[in-house]
Amino acid sequence: MRVLCVLHYPGYLRYYDSVIHELADRGHDVVVAFSNEVKQQEGIEGLWHPSGRVVKAERVPKRRDVWEAVGALVRDLADYTRYLHPRYAEAEHLRRRHERFVPWGFGWLTRLPTLPPRVVRATHRFLAWLEHAIPSSPRLERFVADARPDVLLISPLVADFARQTDLLKSAQALGVPTVLGVASWDHLSTKGLIKIRPDRTMVWNEIQRGEAEEYHHVPRSEVSVVGAHPWDRWFDRRPTLDRAAFAAKVGLPPEKPFVLFLGSTESISDTEDEQRFVRRWIAALRASSDPAVRELGALIRPHPYNPGTWADADLSDLGIVTLWPRAGANPVNEDDRADYFDSMFHSAATVGINTSAMIESAIVGRPVLTLRLPEFAATQGGTVHFHYLLPDQGGFLRVAHSLEAHVEQLAEVLADPEMVRDELLGFVESFVRPHGLDRRATPLAVDVVEETAALEVSARTADGRPVRRAILWAVGSAMRGAPAKRARRTYRTVSRRLRKPRRRLRRRGRRSVRRLRRAALLLPARLAALGRPEPREDRPGATGAGGANRAGVANGAGAAKPLDHTRAEHRASGTGDRSHGRP
Repeated sequence: MRVLCVLHYPGYLRYYDSVIHELADRGHDVVVAFSNEVKQQEGIEGLWHPSGRVVKAERVPKRRDVWEAVGALVRDLADYTRYLHPRYAEAEHLRRRHERFVPWGFGWLTRLPTLPPRVVRATHRFLAWLEHAIPSSPRLERFVADARPDVLLISPLVADFARQTDLLKSAQALGVPTVLGVASWDHLSTKGLIKIRPDRTMVWNEIQRGEAEEYHHVPRSEVSVVGAHPWDRWFDRRPTLDRAAFAAKVGLPPEKPFVLFLGSTESISDTEDEQRFVRRWIAALRASSDPAVRELGALIRPHPYNPGTWADADLSDLGIVTLWPRAGANPVNEDDRADYFDSMFHSAATVGINTSAMIESAIVGRPVLTLRLPEFAATQGGTVHFHYLLPDQGGFLRVAHSLEAHVEQLAEVLADPEMVRDELLGFVESFVRPHGLDRRATPLAVDVVEETAALEVSARTADGRPVRRAILWAVGSAMRGAPAKRARRTYRTVSRRLRKPRRRLRRRGRRSVRRLRRAALLLPARLAALGRPEPREDRPGATGAGGANRAGVANGAGAAKPLDHTRAEHRASGTGDRSHGRP
């Protein structure tokens, strides 16, 4: 069997390297291609396999015709309007994140709080009707045909801004069976929509199967639950270093326990906000009345794709705290994975805001805590997937709404780590390994790929009704000029907003020029005055024409004009008007 695996960018190999290697181990050839080869290039390390059956193809070509603009319009509208459903009424963060993709001319949608569910559903049906009229790309068909696949495995499909949708459509036009792999726990609830249904969709658990049906209108019969295959690597792993050696490596005292803080992506928490929180958090630990908490060490691990200003952070004033690795490290090779696992394994507990690393810590069996504070309300409660970690949803998090409550919870789990064991096991069994804690998800995912390749599928082409396609073609022709129109509109908006600042700068500039001119005119006289000898008080006529004394400067009549002390006093004190002291 020959598999064409198309991923968004190399970083996605951290989700699929085990699946690709399992396919190669079973004797299948795997051709891997990326829509974006530049982003997170370190992930390429996951491609190597000793059999030589895994090869990298050239970058997936981009569609270059009028239908590219039509597809962008239809798909961007579908992706944004999903967040106008009342279920996303509190998800302001997700709406803002997708606003930059709202097509030109549809900015008014961003001013709508929500729409009735039936309106959203009708909008999506209409956009799907338009989507099915967009023809397959001959350029992408050639790309798929050159790979000669028996099956296409594609991911994430919901976050690639139309390019993967066109590729899926081209594979279906050639009669190639298709499998969508849902890469992460939040992709079906925080990204775009599935616009073209693949033959099979692989998800982690029953929650995601429900999301596929409810949010993306994929029939449950076409969804296969396989488990979280990216995290198979943590279940049977043992630490590379013992606790003392690991503590020495990261700069912590080996005799003291430590708590691990796991950073989040930039879309969840800005690094400066995260640093401010960490400082407050550690200060609260140091102020605890419980010595076990007060003397606890802290290991801060920045997110690999959100190191930001962490590299220059100085936390030396907070006691036993270390920042490691400072620049972040994506665990895509064995050394980085060993360091990451050892960080979780040797910690007494872990703390995070909203990150998949909290689930990985649960797999390792460590208590996981979080704080729901106002600065993180939008990226915690404003997302769907965060709620899956909460205790009332079957999750495992110890949640506090204040630093004081968090310190008490931390003291409890430090005193009795076993109190969270049942919660951790229950979540991992339902969310990560729904087929049993001892059953790996990777072989199940490969089984789905093999079963899909064996399906008899016919070539599927777009609805070619001439009226619908003619209308879309006209829209696409007009949209191809939209970037230029958008650029002109942006220029006018920026110019209008800068009008007042420009006027202020011009006024200040003119005042500065006038001051400089006055100073230039007075400069010769001041230089001449500086060059004259100081008059002697006992010399007759010292205050005559052209002379000067300490009381004033000579006037043109040859008599020194005395200084008006009244005016000088008022000027010094800032009182009085300019006419004060004049006769």
